[in-house]
Amino acid sequence: MFLGIKNTLNQSDIKEKYDSKIIINTNSIIDKLISLENTFGTYLNLHKGWMSVPKNIVEENNIYDKGIFNANEVKSSDFLSKYCIKYLEGRDIHRYYIDEVEKYVFAKNIDNKTKSWHFNPKIILQRIVGQNKNKIFATVDLTNKIIFPNANLVNLNNSDDDVRFYLAVLNSNLISYFYNLYFGESNTNLTKLAFESIPIPNTVRLNKELYINKAQKLIDLNTNYQSHINRFLTLLLSKFTIVKASKKLQNWHELDFAEFLKELEKARKKAAKDTSREHAPLANAPLAYQKLTLSEEAEWMQYFNEQKQKAVELKAEIDKTDKDIDQMVYELYGLNQEEIAIVEDFTK
Repeated sequence: MFLGIKNTLNQSDIKEKYDSKIIINTNSIIDKLISLENTFGTYLNLHKGWMSVPKNIVEENNIYDKGIFNANEVKSSDFLSKYCIKYLEGRDIHRYYIDEVEKYVFAKNIDNKTKSWHFNPKIILQRIVGQNKNKIFATVDLTNKIIFPNANLVNLNNSDDDVRFYLAVLNSNLISYFYNLYFGESNTNLTKLAFESIPIPNTVRLNKELYINKAQKLIDLNTNYQSHINRFLTLLLSKFTIVKASKKLQNWHELDFAEFLKELEKARKKAAKDTSREHAPLANAPLAYQKLTLSEEAEWMQYFNEQKQKAVELKAEIDKTDKDIDQMVYELYGLNQEEIAIVEDFTK
């Protein structure tokens, strides 16, 4: 038995069903999934990110010693604007959202086969998952971005299908649980073999719209949530001429006002100190640090609390929708309440 659930497989079953893997913690949950005939590979095809990112460019009398560029470089060059495409790395990809980044790669010479992978609806996910308990960090890209080698992209085998259905299943607690037990918690790379071996029930008669709508809702909620957090932070940095926010300030929505004020004043002192060093010899040097007055603190407290409350409400809706999808996936795979409790306990 494992965690209160009886293992229903004998040794010959294990050898056959588990492809001769050595699996210590087998149980009825794993048995249910392994018994399914279909896998993600039935419906999906995983590829590594573009492996031929150019290191230099010699094209049309244009010479560059690199192949990746920022937004200003691209906008200031007709040549680069013509051939550069936005790209994403693994660190830009999260569960149901993508960081807002302006990074471009020269893609004139990308081959047609690779281009078809990137220029179609796709699931994108981190490839190097490290020692995280949750190994799956995935979302979708419908805007034809190039994916770099430290991430994976997943295409549909049937173009009439919808990547958002598979995204909902992939990001669920159950698949995280299965991946950890079946492939091992020490598995740091999400490989093609591992991904395409994940079991999934036959989806022919399934109403996928329910999953698609929930996945899209999570994408929209996460986009709004991240935008809200970033807008507040951008205002803060601009208002007080802070060059770089500390980790705590970046996560301002997780602080109470006293903690936020303490971190803000610390950042303002540092900014004033750095600025005074730069302008010390000048007559028009910026004013030195001045602590916020009580009335200013009161204004910031009201604004901070309003913005934090909005962030809290968005996060609560994200968590609720996530749980809704988890319940739908449990039902899809036929888990009972005891098995659901095991998965929930493992992934919390």
